[in-house]
Amino acid sequence: MNERDSEPHNEVGEQSDRGESADDTRATLAAAADEQSTEAMDNTEPNTSGHDTTSIATGDATGDKTGDATGDNKGDKTGGKSSAGEADSDEKQARADKTPDVGSRRRRSRVSLRDKRVRVAAVVVLVLAIVVGVGGWAFQSRSDALAERDNAVAKLRSSTEDLNAARKAAEAYTNKAITIDYNRSEDYVKDLAVGATATFGDTFSTKPDGAGQLIIELQQQLRMHASGKVVHTLFTGDIANPPPPGQPWDMIVVANQTTSTAQQPERSTQVMVLKVTVVRLDGEWKIANFGPDPQSMGSAVAIPGAN
Repeated sequence: MNERDSEPHNEVGEQSDRGESADDTRATLAAAADEQSTEAMDNTEPNTSGHDTTSIATGDATGDKTGDATGDNKGDKTGGKSSAGEADSDEKQARADKTPDVGSRRRRSRVSLRDKRVRVAAVVVLVLAIVVGVGGWAFQSRSDALAERDNAVAKLRSSTEDLNAARKAAEAYTNKAITIDYNRSEDYVKDLAVGATATFGDTFSTKPDGAGQLIIELQQQLRMHASGKVVHTLFTGDIANPPPPGQPWDMIVVANQTTSTAQQPERSTQVMVLKVTVVRLDGEWKIANFGPDPQSMGSAVAIPGAN
């Protein structure tokens, strides 16, 4: 056989081989489609709608291939747009993050203002508390000072009143003691006991052991006349701290006395410095002692019977 005779045979063989290869390819595709259809039916819930699941599976398989190709093409076209959109979104978000929230800023402003008001109110309250405290302390201090002053004034007034009463009692008794008329010697002795304490009044008793009878006899023998007047009275204690009730008030009484006797008919005047002790008993001022002041200078006439 020559080469030309063998060429058609080779072409027929090649065509036969290509036909068998095409048949094998179609068989392989059909088998793959059957497998996909079977898997789709296995993975799909039982068909309750009456639709053909085989068609759906086949469509899915076909759609997957078509969709993948189509999606890839569209994705390639829209990917750029999506990336650009995402960039714009990120830029907008960044601007939004940088842009302050007006509502949040207002809320912060209100909170800040409220905090400032609270702080100002606290400062005002503190200042008021200090002012009230200082004012209260000053008022209390002034009240205490006024009360203390009033007490001191009241005490001094009371002491002054007591002093005046004690002075009057001492002066009245002195005027009575330096006024003598021998014709009334018995009444004179009785008057000396009036206004005196019980102890000092007993000094002028007319009993045998008393001085009253002696005074009467001396005045009558001397024919004594005397008159006098108190010119000054001095309290020897502290008027700011007067003696309590029942304690003696010592007075120095200065008086002028004019006397005459049978032996010295001419009247003569002399200064008498007397110490008179006054005490307050049962609300009354009484004489507890009467006599010449031992520390006085000058002459003094002792009253007979006086201590």
